Amino acid sequence: MKRPGKKTGRARRASDSAKLAAVTEYNTTEGAKLKDVASRYGVSLMTMSRWVKEARMTGAQEAKRTRGRPLLASEPEESEVQRLRAENAELRRKLYKAMEQLLEARP
Repeated sequence: MKRPGKKTGRARRASDSAKLAAVTEYNTTEGAKLKDVASRYGVSLMTMSRWVKEARMTGAQEAKRTRGRPLLASEPEESEVQRLRAENAELRRKLYKAMEQLLEARP
């Protein structure tokens, strides 16, 4: 016999595309409220909040709202970002080395 109010069965697991759609809607809709988007996708406020937080922590989106830009970078964009980060690191090393040499050359 089932008890009233008690959930039965296993919790439904959302697909990655559903998570992406929900987070994208929240991030790209002006004035969107977390609870409204969560309700539209049939998930709890806590779940929706976790999805948004996970998206930010994994680097899938910037800390600011994306406002119409894609939520996830494509593979070529991601490799370009990695290449640019490596280039920036190399340029910083060269700059610091040049600054160090300049300071050592001063009387």
